[in-house]
Amino acid sequence: MENDYRRVQNSTTTDQLEQQSDQPQSIQPFRRINYPVFSKEIGRIGRSNRDQYNVEIKAIKDKIKVIKQNMRNDRKNMEKRAMLDELYESLRLLRGAQKQSRVDLIELRRVVKSECRRLKGLPLNDYDADMIELTADGDTWETRLPHMQKLFPINDDKLRRQYIQMVDQILSKASDSTEIIQSLQSLIDEVIQNSACQPHVINATEVSSLVYALGIPSNFYRMLEHIKESDKYFCICVDNSYHHDLFHKTVLLKGISGWKLRMHMFIPSDFTEAQEEVHSHRNHFVSYCVNGSLTQELWELPQHCTADEEHEFEVVPFHKYLYEPYVNDNGVSVFNIVPQGTIDLARVDQATVSKGGIYYMHPSVLHSVNAIDGCTVTLVLNSPKATYKSCFASLEEWKVGENFVRPKFTHDEMIEMFAKVKQLNDE
Repeated sequence: MENDYRRVQNSTTTDQLEQQSDQPQSIQPFRRINYPVFSKEIGRIGRSNRDQYNVEIKAIKDKIKVIKQNMRNDRKNMEKRAMLDELYESLRLLRGAQKQSRVDLIELRRVVKSECRRLKGLPLNDYDADMIELTADGDTWETRLPHMQKLFPINDDKLRRQYIQMVDQILSKASDSTEIIQSLQSLIDEVIQNSACQPHVINATEVSSLVYALGIPSNFYRMLEHIKESDKYFCICVDNSYHHDLFHKTVLLKGISGWKLRMHMFIPSDFTEAQEEVHSHRNHFVSYCVNGSLTQELWELPQHCTADEEHEFEVVPFHKYLYEPYVNDNGVSVFNIVPQGTIDLARVDQATVSKGGIYYMHPSVLHSVNAIDGCTVTLVLNSPKATYKSCFASLEEWKVGENFVRPKFTHDEMIEMFAKVKQLNDE
């Protein structure tokens, strides 16, 4: 059975969610949580996996029962015997996978518990009175937690329907575009405020449900149009967006607590010229695939892999860096990495997210986007910074002091990009 990270496709289609009519409810604050939440998450995933396996096992047993009943008067039917053999083999494999799932969760619990104990003595949390800034100033190679991609499943159809209605009501207001986008910004502010964001935990289900509602076509393109029509917000968008090596990074909205709602556009030609390095992020984020698809690889330190994983997955040597950007005299963030020698990383998973898919990325997860299908657009909501620094690993050695400022978009380039995104939806 695939892990929760891979189950990124929606359990209910967009059309079904948009047509269902649950009334929107007020957002309830999510209680502040800390490391014990991982144990609860693992337990909940274990129960969910058990229930899913039991359903699949019962379905196979029912098929076996029906075939046996039909064979009472025809025991030499070779076709049905072959069907039985195939079903028994499927049952054997499924029970083996169920057992392995339990073993994997036991190992995950052990590793996470051990790492949480180690991290207890480190200065991870730095809150101010209003939860405006959440930061960690340690070396993220040391403070990260392993296997976080296996936790925090994010599918909640009921919550998605509620946020779809909230966002639709805001975008349908008989107001000017600036007022509409300001209302949308206030909604995101409230969700982030109540999401209990910490360096290692966040209410990912709540945040992802909002991103899903913002990303579905009926809302996403209206939001882009309102941003373009608002002189205030479009200027903010242009001022905060820039060209990345592998994609165009557009900051659509940002909040006082430091969150950013971004649109990423991956151009196929760029992927023939560059390969994304393995890296983590300084924040939690949720990404909704608006168009196209992208494939990314997930990496882990070999010592955090089980013996089977070490044998199964390739271990690759990398140049190790700590990503630590700084702000120059002009107030512009400058790319900056600090060399830390070399490190071996194991490629432990690969996941493809297609149009309409959504996924959550924990700050501790090491990943790299290695393929796209066509011009790919994603809508990404970044939490406030969880750490000041992040992990960075490259197959090729970077020059010390190879720092640079990303080139900004012009007003006309941003207009052209918005038009291109809209064209992709029309094609």
